[in-house]
Amino acid sequence: MKILSSLLLSSISVVACASANASSLKKDFSSEVNKPKILSYESDASGFHTKSFIVISGNEAALIDTQFTPAHTQKALESFSKNEKWTLKYAIATHPNPDKFNGAAVAQSQGAKFLVSEATAKALPEVHAYNSFKSCGARAMHN
Repeated sequence: MKILSSLLLSSISVVACASANASSLKKDFSSEVNKPKILSYESDASGFHTKSFIVISGNEAALIDTQFTPAHTQKALESFSKNEKWTLKYAIATHPNPDKFNGAAVAQSQGAKFLVSEATAKALPEVHAYNSFKSCGARAMHN
């Protein structure tokens, strides 16, 4: 529960820091020892420059937005854990775009609970259906 409290207190900081330092691959935005640490990661062009954040409080962490692919999510988690020791407790998708949830299985394989809002949960099946339709090569036929 400590990590969830930290998430609520840190959510405004994440949004502000995301826009303030978008070019940084990994950046520590915390300024005090007692505050949760917030790190950011941005994938390269092959991952569509997707941003992920992690909030670390004590030895627990929450990933905010996974990456576009499981491989990119794994890279982000490895980047976050280079100089930090923590257990991933949660992965949170902020909205139903694939770059925010496609890597959820990687986080879940590490024991994280995957959390989304009700609105995102309702939209996910439609997003998956759309992606399946596109990926099977279907296209509109013109007469």
